[in-house]
Amino acid sequence: MGITQFTFILADGKKTIETLQSTKNQTKTARLLRLSFEQVHGVMLRAVERGLEKRDKNCIYKHVCMDEKSIRRGHEYVSMLYDGETGQVIEVESGRKSESVDNLCTRALTEEQRNAVETVCTDMWEAFINGALKYFPNARHCHDLYHCVTYLNNAVDKVRKREVKEFKELRHTKYIWLKDMSRYTPNDRMRFDKLENAEYQVSQAWKV
Repeated sequence: MGITQFTFILADGKKTIETLQSTKNQTKTARLLRLSFEQVHGVMLRAVERGLEKRDKNCIYKHVCMDEKSIRRGHEYVSMLYDGETGQVIEVESGRKSESVDNLCTRALTEEQRNAVETVCTDMWEAFINGALKYFPNARHCHDLYHCVTYLNNAVDKVRKREVKEFKELRHTKYIWLKDMSRYTPNDRMRFDKLENAEYQVSQAWKV
């Protein structure tokens, strides 16, 4: 048995999964454990398969989430349905188109289970939005905070990019507008107060 194979066997388990849970990134996990991306990806897939085999097929879920994950360095996607309360994966389906979402929702849950769901959380992806409305008729639909914040930050930065061409004072202020205010340095706070009180469109966009 070669050294590479032996290293992989040792890492093919708890340590790899724990590192993945910590980094939430397959490439970073591979680098930290000195494994290939394919090895780490294989460990993750086997862990998901084991989890799916153990799921309770009669469980009633009140809150579910749909999300996509990029695999193989971002060239492919898988769609995931998981319990919004525990984070437990309910089902995984390759792709993120409408057909994938159809399979994701109907293969994992019975009609009775889907009707019992109270809330469905998704990102802004159209296939997920349509799937939530189609397969969870009694549930309230909401968007997850991360994607909402990203969407709003992009909108604010779009205004800043347009306005910076006219006002040089707005140069190098991108992260003043996008940074969490709880993480401001004293200098950040001073710059923000000065910009906020000016008549800039980006200031108005940030307030909205």
